[in-house]
Amino acid sequence: MNAIAYEPWLKEVEEALASLNMPMSDWQKSWAFDFRREFAAGTTANDAAMKANRYWCGCIRTRLSMLNAPGLVPAGCHEITRVGANYVCEERRRDGEI
Repeated sequence: MNAIAYEPWLKEVEEALASLNMPMSDWQKSWAFDFRREFAAGTTANDAAMKANRYWCGCIRTRLSMLNAPGLVPAGCHEITRVGANYVCEERRRDGEI
């Protein structure tokens, strides 16, 4: 794996996650997502961010279910739709933010 290419790619992933209100630094501590595997597989930064988003939202939903509190889903766990090369949060689009 090329470490020089990985760092800029990971920065793009971080930016994509931040735009979804899912800061990587917060979520990666609790539920580690294998970004290196995604990079090695040739996954785009946006696609890796969406995979991480789905993974983390699944983890938190499972945890909340176990606590019998499924309605307490974090702000970053919205319906995400791919539009061309980009992903958009349907809630933000409905609210006119996008």
